[in-house]
Amino acid sequence: MPNPLLNKMMKANLEGFHPFTPGIMKTQLPRKWKWPSMEKYGGTSNSKAHVKAYITQANLLSENMVVHCGLFSTTLLGIALE
Repeated sequence: MPNPLLNKMMKANLEGFHPFTPGIMKTQLPRKWKWPSMEKYGGTSNSKAHVKAYITQANLLSENMVVHCGLFSTTLLGIALE
């Protein structure tokens, strides 16, 4: 059972930490969702190729673009994530 106090504390700690709208933050992942099995993008390779690879994998798991948007940052690292 979810802990409302813990959820409230986590939301307060994340305020300003991410660029997402409340709608994106509230979107639930598909039940069969798995982390994309792809190399993370760090800013030194072809960014268009990375986005295409991500969209291809994301579309296999969900057609919901809000989910795609919210999860894209999980494929980034280093300066690209900053």
